[in-house]
Amino acid sequence: MNSLIELSLNKIEKESLENFEVGSYEDVVLSSKENPGNDFLNHLAILANYESESFKIVATEITGESILKKLVLSYFYFYRLNYKSAFKEFKEYLAIENRPLSNTIMNFGIKVGMNSDNYDYALNLINKQNEINHTENLFIKLKVECLYNLKRHGDLIEYFKKVNRYLEIDFEVYLKVGLSLNALSRYKEAEAILTKIPLKQSLPSYEEKKKEYLKSFKEYESKADSLNERQLKDLGFAYLFNADYKKAEEVFSKVFISQE
Repeated sequence: MNSLIELSLNKIEKESLENFEVGSYEDVVLSSKENPGNDFLNHLAILANYESESFKIVATEITGESILKKLVLSYFYFYRLNYKSAFKEFKEYLAIENRPLSNTIMNFGIKVGMNSDNYDYALNLINKQNEINHTENLFIKLKVECLYNLKRHGDLIEYFKKVNRYLEIDFEVYLKVGLSLNALSRYKEAEAILTKIPLKQSLPSYEEKKKEYLKSFKEYESKADSLNERQLKDLGFAYLFNADYKKAEEVFSKVFISQE
């Protein structure tokens, strides 16, 4: 992390950067309005508007030059769902010497990496953040998701064992742990984890339902959009038995959404 003292910024710029990090976005925007010729403050105000949950001002073009421009471009592309370009600009921003770096910026970089399917990159940023936030549920969930998408199932299981005591029972995490155990052919352990997923009905065992699920697999698959909760769970397990873990995860996610 950069110390603000190390950056070649004036007093107002440093204060605005500090306000940005603590979420005082209105103060950041105000400083920009009071100093319209300062490109750094203008760029920081754009970032503040993107980070604000109720932002109204969204950049339509990026003008001016400052050390933040690559980061602003990354936000610009990200919120237009152009994740590939957002990732490119963020990587280039991090490569700049003495660029401002903070928890907010790092967290954005993690989102960029994951949304652009650059899970190795996102995992590296998560690990850096985890040095401070290793017990926070958000970072545990993000790391589990990265390890799962990288198919590092063994690493995921070992990590889950270390952090499980810090984690509230969470559908997405337990599902990925169960799917990883299944991918490692540790079926009984997978069953034990999957039964803890917070669904309304208890999940059936592998041995009792395996033949039934495989038999009804084609029937359910052809009408997946109209299945009820029980049928969705049946289809999810059928995908598990066919080793189609991605589709199993998608189907179980539909079950979870239907119960919200």
